[in-house]
Amino acid sequence: MQIPSEAVEAYNRRDEEYKARALESDVQEEDSEEDEFDLMTAVQMKSLCKDLGLKQSGKKSELQDRLRGHFLSSGESQPSDGFDIMTVEDLKDALVARGLPKTGNKQQLITRLREDSAYALELLSEASKTSSNSPDGYKTVSEALQAAVSNGLPDSNLASILDSIKSKTTESKWFDVTISSIFMKPNKFTAAGAPSVTADVLRGLAGEDLHNERDRKYGLAYSFFGGGRRGHDACVALYSLTQIGSVETMINNFVVPLQTLADDQSRVHCSLNMNTETGRLSARKPNLQNQPALEKDVYKIRQAFQASPGNKLIVADYGQLELRLLASMTDCTSMIDAFDQGGDFHSRTAMGMFGYIKDEVDKGEVLFEWDYSKGEPTKPMLKDQYGSERRKAKTLNFSIAYGKTAHGLSKDWGVSVQEVGQRAIERSVRRSK
Repeated sequence: MQIPSEAVEAYNRRDEEYKARALESDVQEEDSEEDEFDLMTAVQMKSLCKDLGLKQSGKKSELQDRLRGHFLSSGESQPSDGFDIMTVEDLKDALVARGLPKTGNKQQLITRLREDSAYALELLSEASKTSSNSPDGYKTVSEALQAAVSNGLPDSNLASILDSIKSKTTESKWFDVTISSIFMKPNKFTAAGAPSVTADVLRGLAGEDLHNERDRKYGLAYSFFGGGRRGHDACVALYSLTQIGSVETMINNFVVPLQTLADDQSRVHCSLNMNTETGRLSARKPNLQNQPALEKDVYKIRQAFQASPGNKLIVADYGQLELRLLASMTDCTSMIDAFDQGGDFHSRTAMGMFGYIKDEVDKGEVLFEWDYSKGEPTKPMLKDQYGSERRKAKTLNFSIAYGKTAHGLSKDWGVSVQEVGQRAIERSVRRSK
């Protein structure tokens, strides 16, 4: 890609401004009370607490105060609190001396002592802000940390954490970027009058299902860039921008919990809440009820759920129970007829919405239903071959039942309101035949 000459010139002119800003930033940092713990992540601080035998739970501010108090109280020479090697009687004596209850098993006694120690360290951290010196003679947290590194604090990754912080603080903080317009007319504006680049705008420019050659729908950028390969590449680039947020959500909500919450047998065990307001179960740590849908599972997260050797996973579900109740309560003739004919209700709706699916079923290339007592299907099942279309049909079925508007459906499907109306008409026409 050729970089515009004005962008190169702007990049070359930025040095003087950067130096001035950096100098101003340094002065501001000297006047501030920020220390190394303000620059550490919660993960880094919890790692340090673990190395030092300190309590690891709590908010980020509590972790900061706990570590500050530790290092400002000559704690760098005491890498562990020693509670683990104390006898139960010694632990109880320590609790009595602190005016705390001495009941419970050994682990509960240790936890109580560590919570009290953490609170004391947090108080010490607050007190150190108003005094010129810590009990060990250090004027700042930086001095205490440097002393800990110099003394070779055993079994601690403090030095590597401080190095990573130092490398971050020395990186350039200012970047000047010049963007030349491609003169595409904006179709939406912010309240301040600037062109909007929200996710829905980018999706409109990019299109939908670009990875699916059959159902691919290019956005406005396709024609602007002249179509063909250039238009395709532009739509793919914009589509990739819309996926950045979903990728981060996928990693944080699905991948990381499964990695961090697995036990020594590589199994995860969630906590089920059976006392919900709606009466339905909810799950947490991790939420195993909320895993990516099949067409969105680009990272194959569902493959992480496997039966142990000699066992099988069984999937059981009611067959459109909610819609069957609705058909009975409303005495809807078309719904009752559809259920009497048998087969998957949502798949039948998909046949009504998408003519090419019905054609495939009529030709026998795709099976609408199958008797599994006869073995595996001889042809692909509709619900598997056209899973995305079936999910749209399912959305339509429930949307009609609960009063969703055409505008709401267009947002769910990523299509125009006119196309929603067309799909609904096709469904009604085919069902009436």
